[in-house]
Amino acid sequence: MAEREIVSIIWHQQGDQVDLVYLEGESDRLVGAHDVVAELARSVGLVSVPSASGTIRWVRPTDAGTS
Repeated sequence: MAEREIVSIIWHQQGDQVDLVYLEGESDRLVGAHDVVAELARSVGLVSVPSASGTIRWVRPTDAGTS
């Protein structure tokens, strides 16, 4: 199975829930600690952008101003 490209990650403080958004296909919802999710975001080239209270969001640098 081919690896899907992650284009956005949203970490929710409540319950350490993580939304992985892919270039193609449906998103995945997982559970993960902030430090682990931040490292994943960094490793796939995503940058942090402003997000709603209680969340942290990372996107591709080219998408940072589009959402």
